[in-house]
Amino acid sequence: MPLSKDRLDLDINKSKSRILKKILAILQFQFETDVFEQILTSDNINIEFSRNTGNMKYVFLKKERLLSYKPTTGMFSLSLLGAKLLHSHSSSPKHRVIIKSEVEDFIREGKSVFSHHVIQIEENLRIGCEVLVVNEQDDLVGLGKLSVPPSYAGLFVGQAVAVRKGIPKIS
Repeated sequence: MPLSKDRLDLDINKSKSRILKKILAILQFQFETDVFEQILTSDNINIEFSRNTGNMKYVFLKKERLLSYKPTTGMFSLSLLGAKLLHSHSSSPKHRVIIKSEVEDFIREGKSVFSHHVIQIEENLRIGCEVLVVNEQDDLVGLGKLSVPPSYAGLFVGQAVAVRKGIPKIS
């Protein structure tokens, strides 16, 4: 069940520490990890709110966007920084879709991951989950949303991950 605006009680007038606790609770639920608890403190985050609705929009780590809040689902989408932090603080296959190396360059360009390119998907993921797209060496190549249940990967032709951001290869 998605978390509603009322249940989150996120309001510009709330103290930063209360809002931080709510952010960490959502992240714990969404990613089942305490990674962000180690990183996010009242001193190093900034939160941007919508001027029109008062809803939280973005969470910044220092001055770089870490997370975007999606009020329709009550969850966060990861920025490139958020994906890198989750990747570096979790082990394979957690939060990952592992792809064949032969399609890595296309994914780095932001193209979707198709079912027949998938080697493995963490079995606890669900449709709509934020996922890290990695190659066989566990190098981060993209991030996006899972489009199919993990058990369907490889069984049909179609999109497995809607890639939101491809990560260029570092030379």
